Amino acid sequence: MRVSSKRFLSVLIGPCLAIGASHAAAGGPVITTIVKPGDPVPGMPDFEFSGVSGSASINNLGELLFTATISGPGSNLFNDHVLVKRTIDGTMTILARENDPVPTVPGYIYRGGSANTSVFLDLIIHDDGSVGVMSETLQGGTVRDMILTDRPLGPGLTHVAFEGGSAPGFMTGDTLLVIGQPISVQPGGLTAFAGSVFGSTNEDAVWFGSNAGLTAALQSGLQAPGQNIGATIANFDRESLRQNAMGEIAFGVTLDLGSGISQSNRRVIYSGPPNNLGVLAQTGSPVPSGGGAVYTSMDYATLRVNDAGAVCFSADVSGGGTNEMIVTSGAGVTAPLIRDGDPIPDIPGTTYDLLNPRLEMNAGAQVAFNSGIFGAPSDSDTGLFVAEPGQSRLVLREGDVVDGVTVGGIGSLNFFSINDRGDVLVEVSADGSSTLIIVPNGGSPIKVARATEALVTDDGFVGIFGALVPWGIDRSNGSTQAGSSLVFNNEGQLALIGLFTGSTGQALVLIDFDGDPCLADINGDDVLDFFDVSELISTMPDLNGDGVFDFFDVSVFLTSFSAGCP
Repeated sequence: MRVSSKRFLSVLIGPCLAIGASHAAAGGPVITTIVKPGDPVPGMPDFEFSGVSGSASINNLGELLFTATISGPGSNLFNDHVLVKRTIDGTMTILARENDPVPTVPGYIYRGGSANTSVFLDLIIHDDGSVGVMSETLQGGTVRDMILTDRPLGPGLTHVAFEGGSAPGFMTGDTLLVIGQPISVQPGGLTAFAGSVFGSTNEDAVWFGSNAGLTAALQSGLQAPGQNIGATIANFDRESLRQNAMGEIAFGVTLDLGSGISQSNRRVIYSGPPNNLGVLAQTGSPVPSGGGAVYTSMDYATLRVNDAGAVCFSADVSGGGTNEMIVTSGAGVTAPLIRDGDPIPDIPGTTYDLLNPRLEMNAGAQVAFNSGIFGAPSDSDTGLFVAEPGQSRLVLREGDVVDGVTVGGIGSLNFFSINDRGDVLVEVSADGSSTLIIVPNGGSPIKVARATEALVTDDGFVGIFGALVPWGIDRSNGSTQAGSSLVFNNEGQLALIGLFTGSTGQALVLIDFDGDPCLADINGDDVLDFFDVSELISTMPDLNGDGVFDFFDVSVFLTSFSAGCP
């Protein structure tokens, strides 16, 4: 018997239909304390949290992965950091602790750090509960980086690859010498990373796969795809590697000289499925639809890829009346998005003055970038913009006054993040102090945190941000679709580790800047009830943002509905 999709959904979410009481959904800005000094450590009697350090990552359900310090019997500087997962119902689980054995690699322990340094890096948590982390481990007296993942049903952190371990695709006995950062971990534990090998051939490579097995996608010293016969790869730019949920990757390389490769055409961006990579851009080649412009270099650090397969990057060019441009590629079309000298729509009489911009891209291929504003006064000649083909909007400008403070210059060193709704989080200097500002899509900027100022949460915690290092944010990546860490999710929630002065210490707070209903409140009436279930069955929304409606969206709905809205 064939069952319709909607009938299947009705059976699957039947338990929700039977729930008599409804859950309330909150509205308005909400600041919640997640962990503060003195809170008990789950599963560890007589221990308490002494602070929160490093960084935190958040998924679209509001689940968190973060590092914290603990104190209790036998604790010291070399075993006081823990890796913590907090699920949507508030349950916290300790996933790993310094000096504890790594469960799946005999003879290795999580390296003990110091009072201020966590050994758990590149924290990643996805909507399905998948977790990824890079950890510093210790084998005897040797420090080795290790990639570990955990899936929703366990069995706990399991290693994918580690320095000193085997190098898949190379000779027996060859080992991984270096694992580059950032790593990428996607739902289900799909992992990609770049690194180098020690052994019979000391080469670079890009690997992809999971803890069930890895494959070397491309190796230095071998034939480079899309090049003349005999052209080989000299090295990879490890920090440029990006991967999306479909397993597609993008990264930059430098080619060896010879076989038609010279200094003018040796830099290449590859993209696509790992087993079928193609040339996206190459120095010496024309920019598609670039008006005669030719690539002279590409800024690999700006490379971003989203789950729809769109890619963006910035490049220096010659010819075509411009020196630098932001290029996007998607659906088989590669073209300039913004060029030096293009008029700025929101500021008549001015043009973009691109100079090594930072780029971030969301699932809708909207690109956030900083730019100089040529033709503007010196006290207002930088800005933050969001662009997509055919349109661009000014998000924040130097000299803007936000909640009583004046925004300073906005350059490539400023951290910012854009979520899939088009909301932007940016860290700037405002009146001389580091300040976090959120700009809702279509709304006015909101100051959410500022160095030396007090933060008061809705549940009564009060802390004053430090002056020099007011908060912990992983600044390596602000894109929502890069398979990397995320501090600002698609629901407008910011996971912020505040490094507070005085007796308040360090705490982790969750800032929901607009108090949007949770994912299960599909009809937006601020109540979770039968009508949301009915709306789910009727509209089949893409709740986890992967571009399709399937079991995972139903799982997101059930989890959110059962937990209620904070």
